[in-house]
Amino acid sequence: MAQPDELRIFISSTFRDMEAERKHLLRRIFPQIRAICRERGVTFTEIDLRWGLTEEEATLGRVIRTCLEEIDRCRPHFVGIIGSRYGWIPEYHEVIMDPQLTASYPDVEEMALEGKSITEMEFVHGALRLPEEIEGAVRFYVRQGERESPEDAEKIESLLRRIRSSALPLQEFDAVEEFGRMVYDDLMETIDRFWPPTEMPSDREQEERPHKAFARSRRRAFVPDAETISTFNRWLAEGSLPLLIHGESGLGKSATTAFLVDTFRRKNPNGIIIEHYIGASERSGTITDVVRHVLLATIDTVTRTNSLTNLAQIRYQTGDMEGAADLMRKVLETRVREYGQQHPLAAESMNNIGAIHHGLGDFETSLTYMQKAADIRRSVFGDRHTMSLRARSNVAMTLHGLGRTEEAEQILREVLPTALDLFGPEHFELTEYYLCMSAVMTAQGKFNETDAWLDRATQIVEASPEQTRPPALIRIGFERAGVRAAEGRVDEAIEILDALVRTHTDPDPLIARQIILVQKRLDELRNR
Repeated sequence: MAQPDELRIFISSTFRDMEAERKHLLRRIFPQIRAICRERGVTFTEIDLRWGLTEEEATLGRVIRTCLEEIDRCRPHFVGIIGSRYGWIPEYHEVIMDPQLTASYPDVEEMALEGKSITEMEFVHGALRLPEEIEGAVRFYVRQGERESPEDAEKIESLLRRIRSSALPLQEFDAVEEFGRMVYDDLMETIDRFWPPTEMPSDREQEERPHKAFARSRRRAFVPDAETISTFNRWLAEGSLPLLIHGESGLGKSATTAFLVDTFRRKNPNGIIIEHYIGASERSGTITDVVRHVLLATIDTVTRTNSLTNLAQIRYQTGDMEGAADLMRKVLETRVREYGQQHPLAAESMNNIGAIHHGLGDFETSLTYMQKAADIRRSVFGDRHTMSLRARSNVAMTLHGLGRTEEAEQILREVLPTALDLFGPEHFELTEYYLCMSAVMTAQGKFNETDAWLDRATQIVEASPEQTRPPALIRIGFERAGVRAAEGRVDEAIEILDALVRTHTDPDPLIARQIILVQKRLDELRNR
């Protein structure tokens, strides 16, 4: 039987004619199901013994016993798929070659005498013998179309009659994608039936569930050795430096870590533990996910507003704009209550909320927050402080979003001389103001002036350290392509954007997000 916290499901079908369906499940459907299971603290394991196994290569009796034993381990969860072939029919003398098979599963001998295929044996053992005991856990699917031979057609029809008479779910499909949707929907129904969602989990609980499920799956088959435990206990008692567990892939680092963490937790129930495993979820290897998990796990031991601000930034960067706005409003309420309406920290929160609404295209709301933030910063720091300059630049770009480009230009022309005086003509900070001015000039149709501002930005970027260049160069190129497109020189715009995509292949998250936007704009221009 499967464990209470594991959805272990046996996949049964013939092999040669169902390869496309199996690959679709493996590559498209099961990764989604696995992620959902981990969110609910459940380990998902699919058992498909057909991969890599051919009829000619296998020792029949042993293979049949292995299949039936795995079905028992997966019980009650079972998926049966029928295609154009009835499947591999073992000879009677080959079945009785394995005495343990016939002793443990005596009905297999009878089915072998009747000329049943190993697929039908699996169907019978996994589902058809006791259909009333496995409601909601068994699914059958049959692909429509011609059968491989008249004999196959006759035997498949006989098997289908038996399935229908059992009243177990049987669905028909024509295409692989249709089959995938059926399996996904049915597995979701199974998950909701056996592991229903309880109350809405907190952000921290939702983040930790897949890691807990991953750790359980690694501990289940782990056999610790005395030396490892002794070393760990000695480090806990005497160690002053971090403990690093390292080794080649496949040596059991994750299992060892999961075991040691569980050992520590049981001995120290009030200890602070952040247990993060790369591979526990689809995004668990990204820097934003690691930071998010650490912040959530430590949120009760650090300043709450700072943690929420960082978390809001992560949500913003990952596209959850509404979630980011909700968090930032909580931060603003707390800061106003603790520090007052005119405090710079309140202004910081207002600016952040304004930026989120700007990203959502709600420029009116954005302008309200941006203007308040700018007024506070100018009042506290004065007009010549970098925070005041940035705040006014933000107001200008929000006005630009509202189409009030002349007002935006006026603010930027007031800000630029002060920025030049503060930073000097070659400072990287100036590229931001130059890019803002170029966007305003483009909106006004002053393309020659746009190019001039972009040229100034390019000169500064090209003279800056190499590691700082790519994000700025992508922005400049994107802006320049916009100018060419606005002038009607679409081919040149496409050429600029295509060069950006080909040149900037760094996996850095910021660059990757920029290139996604570049590619989207490139596709739009090509489809004009």
